[in-house]
Amino acid sequence: MDSFSMVDSTAGRRRLVDLSMSRVRESLLQYNGLTWFQLSLSQSPEDRMEGHVYDLRGAAPTMPRQRDPREILTPVTSCLECGAPLAHAHAVSGRLYGLGGVEGISMVIKRCSKKTCRAHHHYNYRKVEGQKYHSLDLDQMEYIFVNSKVGFSRQFLDYHNALQFRGGLSHNAIMFAQGEVMWEDRDQHARWHMEYEVVIDGHEKVSAKCQGPPPVHVGRPRKDGANKQRHNGWFMAVDPHSGMVMSVADMEEPENNVVAKNVLRKVVTKAVNLNCVIYDKMCVCLKSFATDKDFKQVKYWSIDRFHAKAHSVSCPCSPIHVRRLDLRLRSVNSSIAEQTFSWFRGYASSFNTKAHETHIFYVLLYVKMHNSLVRQNRL
Repeated sequence: MDSFSMVDSTAGRRRLVDLSMSRVRESLLQYNGLTWFQLSLSQSPEDRMEGHVYDLRGAAPTMPRQRDPREILTPVTSCLECGAPLAHAHAVSGRLYGLGGVEGISMVIKRCSKKTCRAHHHYNYRKVEGQKYHSLDLDQMEYIFVNSKVGFSRQFLDYHNALQFRGGLSHNAIMFAQGEVMWEDRDQHARWHMEYEVVIDGHEKVSAKCQGPPPVHVGRPRKDGANKQRHNGWFMAVDPHSGMVMSVADMEEPENNVVAKNVLRKVVTKAVNLNCVIYDKMCVCLKSFATDKDFKQVKYWSIDRFHAKAHSVSCPCSPIHVRRLDLRLRSVNSSIAEQTFSWFRGYASSFNTKAHETHIFYVLLYVKMHNSLVRQNRL
């Protein structure tokens, strides 16, 4: 053999190696582990050798076969409009967002078998005359699809909802979100009624949209003369020791004695040991509160220490000038309501853009989650 050649059936007229055997032997003796290729054009046309023997394609592992996308379809078997059986209509390729990332899925859509109905049933909703209606209860849903191609897992939504509630700014907030979604806290338990004081106050930065004519608003009118198309905020009762919100109410009308007394009535039915009420407008409503039979258990009516600085020496509700109130409020955080509203105000840009019912739902939900944090001692 005078020459050494290496050819490939897919290389056309090019050869991988075309050397004399003497040069190959010299190279192999001179270098250890030599691996190289030299391509050269053949000088004369030659018939290309064909066959699987000459197909030098290497021995790399084959690519794993791509799995078929997971099929997701509604567990509903009969039409919720007419009761007729459902049949598979067609499948749509979509995306499912979960805590593990994005997954490609196949959404199987069912259709009513009754010719006069033909309603299409997706996983968690059905479409009737272009409108979407829920088909499953919340505890039956593993996923929530906003349309036929995009869906989210329940854990994904619960986790990000908990992050939004805590802001996602601290390690403790992340741990709360993970604990709220991924495992159950077994340390929650009942406790004794330990509320002896309550701080009540109103806040108007977070307010619901009006469904009818705008209500009356206090304060200086707007420069353009237009009325605010919103309610007057929320009224809360807060425990100064733990920070738990004991009662909350939507203020359609401006803050007044009626709103404050309705909230306080709900508090006294739960806090049986309550004997002190702190309110920054106590001087105005002291007579109305003190003569109400529902509040006969309350012995101390006071304003908070911050607002007491602007009251006169003769004020009967000032803890600065009345020693009896000063001793009673010595270890009480009388500004807990303002501190709670400073946290609550952070959601104004989000809550105030929502519809009336949605706004109220989110406020009550976040107050409930806030109290859950208090019980877990995670604030």
